[in-house]
Amino acid sequence: MTVRSILGTVAGAAMLLTLSVGVAHAGTLRWTGEVDDTAIIRLDGRDLRANGNMRGIRNARFDVDGALPNRPVRVRLAKEGGRGDVEIIEQPSSRNNYTAVVRIRDSQAGSSRYGFVLQWDNGRDDRRDDRNRNNRRDRGDDRRDNRWDDDWNRGRRP
Repeated sequence: MTVRSILGTVAGAAMLLTLSVGVAHAGTLRWTGEVDDTAIIRLDGRDLRANGNMRGIRNARFDVDGALPNRPVRVRLAKEGGRGDVEIIEQPSSRNNYTAVVRIRDSQAGSSRYGFVLQWDNGRDDRRDDRNRNNRRDRGDDRRDNRWDDDWNRGRRP
């Protein structure tokens, strides 16, 4: 085997590894808008619903890349702007028809421009999912995972 063929094989393997890692990422929601007081944003599949109080939400824009699956997945939140709190208040589960729910709270007078990104992965993490009964690596109880994630997103680290 020549050096050139070895390098070609290594490059091909690296490209396949990169492609397989990219497949794990299933979706992203990017949201921006002006919020005065409180807003609730719900993502169900590709459908987005936003509710605000009397002062409400203005100039909202969003982009959904990939549908939120109709099964339990873990969504992650990254705040990209705004002076108040942005937090996940519900992870997708069978109890909420696999809907991710984000709350924005702006406690100061007047509105502020907010932005956030939600991301989720395509599959389940077999290392931490005891709902997969054939998985012998993890026999732990994951029933409290949603509460732990909410605590994490509110800044209360366990």
